[in-house]
Amino acid sequence: MAVGMFEEWRARGLAGQIMDKRMWSKEETEAFVGFMEEFVIDGTRPDCGQFKNTTFEKLALKMIERFPNCMLTSKHCRNKHKRMKEKYQYAEAKISPTSFY
Repeated sequence: MAVGMFEEWRARGLAGQIMDKRMWSKEETEAFVGFMEEFVIDGTRPDCGQFKNTTFEKLALKMIERFPNCMLTSKHCRNKHKRMKEKYQYAEAKISPTSFY
């Protein structure tokens, strides 16, 4: 009985993980970056350099206007921003000169 319950739990967990995975197209990513640039230019970022929750909600609405079938949420946009920021910081660290000569 315990094995059957475990298998059922694992199957639901794996199915939930696969369904939550969002693959962004190149066009969506380019539009995302363009909209983020607009928000920076418009000054919707506070002094600390972080975007507010409302900014991600507005971004999700702009993305849905541009791509009606994409069904993005503010959570998708926040995660995309987080991942792109991580990649940028990693690349920046790789190409920056070190202080040890």
